[in-house]
Amino acid sequence: MYPYPYPAYPAYPMPVYKPAPPKTPEGVKWSLVGLFLALGYFLALMAVAALMFNALSNLDPANLDQILASLLWTIIAAILSGIIGLLTLIFYFIGFGYLYGGRNEFGPTHARNLQIALVLAIVALVMYIASVVVGFIASASVFSWTGGAVTINSGALYLSAALGIVMGIVVSALVAAHLVLSIRSLVRPERQMMLNVAAALGTATPGIAGALVLLQMSRYLEILQGWVDQQGGGFFFGTPPIDASFGIPSVVSAVLSVVTILLFVLLYREVGVRIRMGELKPILPTPILPPSWMPGPVVPPPYPVYPPPAPAPPTQTPPGPQGPPP
Repeated sequence: MYPYPYPAYPAYPMPVYKPAPPKTPEGVKWSLVGLFLALGYFLALMAVAALMFNALSNLDPANLDQILASLLWTIIAAILSGIIGLLTLIFYFIGFGYLYGGRNEFGPTHARNLQIALVLAIVALVMYIASVVVGFIASASVFSWTGGAVTINSGALYLSAALGIVMGIVVSALVAAHLVLSIRSLVRPERQMMLNVAAALGTATPGIAGALVLLQMSRYLEILQGWVDQQGGGFFFGTPPIDASFGIPSVVSAVLSVVTILLFVLLYREVGVRIRMGELKPILPTPILPPSWMPGPVVPPPYPVYPPPAPAPPTQTPPGPQGPPP
């Protein structure tokens, strides 16, 4: 038998479970990286458009080396712009992935907004791919070959431009709504107007640039018709009716896009500052501790103390003979 007290099991320290760090600050940070890259992308497009149309307006049609050099620099600029655009999408969607992962950190309204924003992003991507396909098909129908002669379908050209404008407005509206919903619950109430202005400007940009393109459509037809009339020598060996004003729609579109992105950059940056300063505090879930696999220390009760046994009653002897009465 063990002497009292019994030896207890050793007490093992319970593991300490720390809550996972919030994901929204990381999402805002990487989204800002994507927006800054988008800013650089539209600035590059603006510069490329201005330089390209300036080069075309000063082009010497008889100088083939100059033509090839301009074409080469245009291709290089387009490739670099495409790389910047791809990096923009990668970094922004990394940030949005963090935002969506932490959608429950700022209440049910923020979570619902991010769920809608995810759907809008998917629809915008599908619509953009569809617009590229539709634009390619519509552009291919502008030219037709009949009996070896090239003809221009002006109606198809106008239809292609109109489809591009409509699809651009739809995609821009989806992207603007996506950016707004991602941070609507996190911006200050007085910034809601600024958020709506950014969304409206981003949606209207393709329409404004498209309207400028439609105003110049007759000049585009003249250029195409001049190329068709010189089928043997080609357009560049005639007098190109191109001047720098042809780049106005591209430059206007890039400028409006830069202003829109700047507004969103300021708003996203303000949200990040509010989180870092503690003005916005994420609600982290309370971790559920798993049950312990080791039983706690067991201290046995003391030995029971039984009462002493009751004394036995005296034994009775049979009565003996009685003496005489007194």
